[in-house]
Amino acid sequence: MWPSRKSRWNDARGHWMQMGTADGTELPPLVTQEWRWYARSAKRARNAYFAFESITLLTAAAVPVAAGVWNSATVAAVLGAALVVLTGLRQIADLHHYWVSYTQVRYAIEHEVVLYSTNTAPYLDRGTSAGLLASTVLTIVAKEGQSWSSRRAQITATSQPLLSPPQGPPS
Repeated sequence: MWPSRKSRWNDARGHWMQMGTADGTELPPLVTQEWRWYARSAKRARNAYFAFESITLLTAAAVPVAAGVWNSATVAAVLGAALVVLTGLRQIADLHHYWVSYTQVRYAIEHEVVLYSTNTAPYLDRGTSAGLLASTVLTIVAKEGQSWSSRRAQITATSQPLLSPPQGPPS
């Protein structure tokens, strides 16, 4: 019997990553832990992205409806202001980027697990391959963390303050 939809998606039970290798060897716990985190986080970011985009789209569609059907400039103005706020929050949250980034890390981990499971280079020596797999996964995760840090630094460096400071003494 299949696990319930909720447990199947949240816990990733039944996914081939949870089954170990063809020879019955279990994956290192660190590998499955990191994979689970990125799989869950990618799903959450995707769901949040779709929800946020849907709300933004519905709000945008409601502006002309409010102006035309209800003949209410006040409601249209409030919806327009809400749309501006939603658009700003969308830029700040950057959910699409997180969805894509977390999914890429998840697939990179899965790629390494496939190499490990099939005894393909660089995982030919079973005595050291589990440690090498864990180290490779940590490297993948560290690169994603560095990418996140540099992206945040770039965004901070290029953002402009809402009010710019005065430029010298007034004349």
